[in-house]
Amino acid sequence: MASHDSQFMELESRFNNFMGRSADVIIQLNDYTEQVCREDFSIGDAQFVTIPHSSYQGVYSDEVSASEARSALGVEPNDAVIGFLGQVRPYKGVERLIEVAADLQKAGRSITVLIAGRPQGGVDKKILELVAEHDVRCVSSFEFIDDEDLQLWFRASDVMVFPYRKVLNSGSAYLAASFGTPCVLPREPQFEELFHDEEWVGLFDPDDEDDLRSVLQGMLDSPGPLGASAAQFSRTHLPWTMSAQFLEILRGHPSKAETR
Repeated sequence: MASHDSQFMELESRFNNFMGRSADVIIQLNDYTEQVCREDFSIGDAQFVTIPHSSYQGVYSDEVSASEARSALGVEPNDAVIGFLGQVRPYKGVERLIEVAADLQKAGRSITVLIAGRPQGGVDKKILELVAEHDVRCVSSFEFIDDEDLQLWFRASDVMVFPYRKVLNSGSAYLAASFGTPCVLPREPQFEELFHDEEWVGLFDPDDEDDLRSVLQGMLDSPGPLGASAAQFSRTHLPWTMSAQFLEILRGHPSKAETR
C-alpha cells in the first residue's frame, strides 16, 4: 500500500519491506490493513494489532449552529449543502462531486457545494472550471483551514462527501462525525467492515456512475436523524480511548534496551 499520489513507488516499496521485516508490532486502524500489507510487502514475524480510529470529539471548537455557520460562509439558509474538506488532491475525486451536484441541481434541488482545503497539482483550477461550466453555487477556500474554522464548514454542511479513488482509512469521516455531520464514502471493503451498521455513513459504488448521486440524494432527504446518529458515533469513539489502547500496546512490548 503506497502513500496517496506517491511519486517514488520503488523507494517506498523498499522502505515498507524493510519496516515490515523489522517490526515486532504493526498498528493498524482497521483489520483490512493486514491483508493489504501481506499482499504487497514482505512481513516478518510482526504481530498486527488493531486500534480503531477515534473521533475528534472535544479536540476542535464546536460552538456555532448550522445557521450561524451558513451565514458566516454566505450560504443560502434553505439550500441543500454538500461539503468537502481536506487536502484537495487529484485522487480524492472532488471533480465528480461537482458533477453530481450539477445533476441534483438540474433535477430541481437547490444546492450549494462547500470545498475547503489546500490544493495540489492544479486541481483547484479544474474544479473552478467545472463549477463555472455547470453553474453550480460553490463556496470554496483553497487554502489551509485553521482549527477554529473547521466547525464552520462541517456545521454548514448537510452531508460531507469524500469520493476518493483510492484510500485505506478516512480520518475525515471521523472528523465529520465529531461535528454531527453525515458523510459519504466509496464502498470499499474496509469501509463496509467499519460502517455497515452506521446509518450516518452512505457507501457508494465507485464503478457505478449513478450510485454516488443516488446515495447522496437519499441522505439529503433526512439530514437531521443522520446527524444525530453521527454525533452518537463520535461520543462512543473518543480520542482518549485510542490513546489508552496505544499506551497499553507500548507497555506490553518493552524496548530492547529495557530487556537487557
